[in-house]
Amino acid sequence: MRRPICFAFLSILLLGASLFGGVARAEPREPKTAPHIRMTWQQRFAAANTTHDGQLTREQALLGYPSVSRWFDAIDLDGKGFVTMADIAAWHKATRIANRVLREQREERARPRPAVQPVVTPPDTIANKPHATAQVTPLGVDQ
Repeated sequence: MRRPICFAFLSILLLGASLFGGVARAEPREPKTAPHIRMTWQQRFAAANTTHDGQLTREQALLGYPSVSRWFDAIDLDGKGFVTMADIAAWHKATRIANRVLREQREERARPRPAVQPVVTPPDTIANKPHATAQVTPLGVDQ
């Protein structure tokens, strides 16, 4: 009884393997591209500065440091025609401060506020004003 069942199982297994092209082999895949390495802005500056003089011209920035190329005029405040690491560091700092201020302004506008803002009068102005006394008259009676 066991023998025919085992034979039937093996024949089905072999038939399936022959229909689907044999046993599937796992082949190692080659990476399509090199892994992305994140560079600091100092490393990117050094790589783009082909003359190694510490001054990045607009052409060098265009080829090796696109974000500096895009903002070159804003970074080069003196109009020298080149930027240094100090110029880029100052631009990064100014950009961070400006973004922080803008973010705080957006958060302040988005902060929920009460529908009615209470008017608070300082106590010293209340004491100096003469208080009017209200006279209560019954309805319908003219005086």
